[in-house]
Amino acid sequence: FREVRLDGLYLLYERREDGSTRLDDLLASLEANMPPAEPELPTPPEEAGLFRFLVMQLAFLNGRLDYVDAVPPGGIEIAAGPLSVSVNNLNSLPDTSGDQEISLLIDGETRLDWRGDLQLNPLLATGNVGLQTADLGRYAAYLQQVLDINGLTARLDAGLEYQVAQRGDEIAVSVSGI
Repeated sequence: FREVRLDGLYLLYERREDGSTRLDDLLASLEANMPPAEPELPTPPEEAGLFRFLVMQLAFLNGRLDYVDAVPPGGIEIAAGPLSVSVNNLNSLPDTSGDQEISLLIDGETRLDWRGDLQLNPLLATGNVGLQTADLGRYAAYLQQVLDINGLTARLDAGLEYQVAQRGDEIAVSVSGI
């Protein structure tokens, strides 16, 4: 494909007090409405690995994510957007990489930026992730579940570099520059 572009995607992720989610409901509904499985036919042996594909430009623009969690005391609501995802040369060709860029604004002030290179065959991903002006007090309900804190007031600016690599049947992950 030369270009795949989706504009204005919206996702609401909601976790109820009992821990169940709308996604759980959707998956249960899909499973309940699945037709009976047909017997499998023998297939000819194929070469192992990913099927071949190439997408010159994949873009999700002006996306929005609303996250509602009723599990922690007092609950948490997070509005994230605009979300922009850009991947160039996404492919499954051996030893060929593409580049990615993801940016997300959270609650109008926290910025998440993720840039890197991505190779699928074999898996190799390198890059950096940065978080700017994250208000930790906003997420105190999660922290209070594991730490005895009240009235947390703190901001976080952080970043890291990463590498994820497939080595045989194993995946190796390294993180640096935190």
